[in-house]
Amino acid sequence: MGQPDKEVGGRVGERAGHGPQDKEGDRMMGFFDNRARPPNKARGEIALDLAGRKFTMRPTFEAIAAIEAASGHDTGALLMLLLGRRVRAVDLAVILQAGIAAGNGGEAPSLEKIGALILRAGLAAALEPATAFLIEAITGGERVKKKVPARESP
Repeated sequence: MGQPDKEVGGRVGERAGHGPQDKEGDRMMGFFDNRARPPNKARGEIALDLAGRKFTMRPTFEAIAAIEAASGHDTGALLMLLLGRRVRAVDLAVILQAGIAAGNGGEAPSLEKIGALILRAGLAAALEPATAFLIEAITGGERVKKKVPARESP
């Protein structure tokens, strides 16, 4: 009997590669079959499409805490890495997995499966939703309003 995977957001006792076969022969939990509910913008949810798989990510305290613990970076530092396109692939997978788990009742594909989907879609395809997810978590959906000083008349 193998050890359970240590992953962000997965269910205790689940191991990577255990679940129903998807149409491509990959192992995937059955509820991720392109029928993800649309994101609820009022909750700050973000839509994610990776290699044809649709997910809904929700920024929650638990998701952010799991991301920070797994990556070793605070949320602001991760956002800066994402914006500079210098984030590690594993950190990108951790962000997406935690967001998916929070948006889907605590269930998410294994970190390895998320990584495979990221590579299939391309790293660039995962950067935008991961960045949007962290921005939503940091701002709570509020847009920063920068005060521009009024110009004085000559």
